[in-house]
Amino acid sequence: MKEEVGARISRALEENGKSQRWLAREAEVSPSAVTGWIQTGHITVENLARVAEALGYPIPWFLGQDAESNRRGIPVYGTLKSITDKPTGYLEEVPCTDPQAFALRVVGSDLDPRYRDGEVLIMAPSLHPSPGADVLVEQVDGSLSVDTLLSETEDRVLLMPTLGGPRRWVARSELRRVVFIGGTRSSPQLVA
Repeated sequence: MKEEVGARISRALEENGKSQRWLAREAEVSPSAVTGWIQTGHITVENLARVAEALGYPIPWFLGQDAESNRRGIPVYGTLKSITDKPTGYLEEVPCTDPQAFALRVVGSDLDPRYRDGEVLIMAPSLHPSPGADVLVEQVDGSLSVDTLLSETEDRVLLMPTLGGPRRWVARSELRRVVFIGGTRSSPQLVA
């Protein structure tokens, strides 16, 4: 997926007859940032939106999504306390650009007032979170938490509980994945 994002940025530049330097000016980033996006496919949601606007392509196109993708909606895989192997339902008409998006329902008041009982959190695993973004953290031991991403290095991630509390560095070797929370829906109706 990440390689596809970089390849699509390169293709869009070529098709528009624009340079990486031009895109850097339009997106208000350094030319080396654009080079990095193209080489690695790592790009934040905010920067991908700037790229899409500058080049005149819809965000899903950069993610390899075609018009038929996510036709059933975004799959909901249980709750934050119990992820299921198969979808328990689907969210319809959710504007999400990540073709790998999935959702989890909030159960209980552990995350209140940030996230309330019954809400559904929409996860966007293909999009790289920026510092300050809320993320779902799944550790190798299977434990889950919702945290705010503060910083990251090649081998560690600095996290803080979304409702406040001590910051903690977690080694990447202890993490299965860190997934960007791309949005929420309050008490949505799920379809089968």
